Amino acid sequence: MTTAWSAFYPNIVPDLPGAPLDMVEHHVREIVRDFCERTLFWQETIVLDLEDDTGIYSLIPDPIGDPLATPYVVHRINRVEAVGSESDKPLDPTTEAELDEKIEVGWRQIKGPPKYYYRQTPNLLRLVYRPDNHVDDGLSIYVAVKPTVNAVELLNDDILEHYRNDIAYGVKGRMMLSPKKPYTDAQMGKENERKYNAAVGAAATHRARDYTRRPARVRGYDR
Repeated sequence: MTTAWSAFYPNIVPDLPGAPLDMVEHHVREIVRDFCERTLFWQETIVLDLEDDTGIYSLIPDPIGDPLATPYVVHRINRVEAVGSESDKPLDPTTEAELDEKIEVGWRQIKGPPKYYYRQTPNLLRLVYRPDNHVDDGLSIYVAVKPTVNAVELLNDDILEHYRNDIAYGVKGRMMLSPKKPYTDAQMGKENERKYNAAVGAAATHRARDYTRRPARVRGYDR
């Protein structure tokens, strides 16, 4: 399901007299992106075919909606699993520099069960070693994502459902701290900013605990 950015307006616009709606929309989108980055709330799984002798895979999801749009961009990689990997365990995150140190020269051309991965660019994942056979849906990439910078709508209803007020605090805080506007209010802006940051901290903790009362798990995120 999709959420129009305007769905957040009832909690925002009444407190920002004279604010242009296109500016409100811009800040709603930016605050939602910030919220997703800092909390890792929005998570997805990208499932791809493992291709024989192919080590590079796209992290750009298929477009959806009408008109078609990219639903999100990958913020962090949480885990990568490949059918046929060594010990059938998640692949180890690494870097090119580490691979150059611990593997013989020419590792980029070696074929075999994938063992490592790294993020070659923001939108490309590199597997090491290059798969030695084709497996339908053999690659699962577990990721934390955020809306694209020019998203026309939010393709995640849960953020509106659970964090409507918190996103409003962030937008009002940012806009009220803008100087010389009809809605400028430094005191209220700082208070809204404080509430937003507190909400982000709480949401990040809940995400890390997978919404249970168990201690947060330590995860190896791609950075």
